[in-house]
Amino acid sequence: PSDLLRRRWHLHLPHIQLPNLSIYYESTGQGEPILWIAGLGMDHAAWNLQVSAFSQKYRCINFDNRDAGQSQEVSGPYAIRDMADDASNLLQALGIKTAHIVGLSMGGAIAQELARNHPERVKTLTLVCTYTSGDPRGSQLMSSWRFIRAQFSREDYYRAIMPWVFSYQDYLIPDLVENYIKM
Repeated sequence: PSDLLRRRWHLHLPHIQLPNLSIYYESTGQGEPILWIAGLGMDHAAWNLQVSAFSQKYRCINFDNRDAGQSQEVSGPYAIRDMADDASNLLQALGIKTAHIVGLSMGGAIAQELARNHPERVKTLTLVCTYTSGDPRGSQLMSSWRFIRAQFSREDYYRAIMPWVFSYQDYLIPDLVENYIKM
């Protein structure tokens, strides 16, 4: 989206300090809250099209997970459950008791953990292209992506992993990967 469109639809309240890290988030619209949780390697902008549509009726909160986008990088290992706690802490810091939760890919795994460990925060749960647990292939894929990320620039990393992320049909869109990288 253009800068003008971003200014029109987004109220920027860039960072909020949670108990153990600083999270970047955006809050747009008014009404019942929807928390949009992005997938691996994505930032809050992954939801821009949905936020533009849903913010007409709902308060949309999209954020960058730890180690993604403009949120703080953390040292040491962490788990999906820790990221679910981040989402719960974000809602708490914003004074939101319960929200519609939408998670994409790894964000769906985070959303499931949020529902398991903080059910009082979840009004509805929508899971998009996600998974319920780890498997040997998925674990190896994540290990491979970590290895590739350590070797490549952010841009080349995305170029390397996008064939696993986008479909054949997606690749019919001219300059899909380059536009994604720019975004």
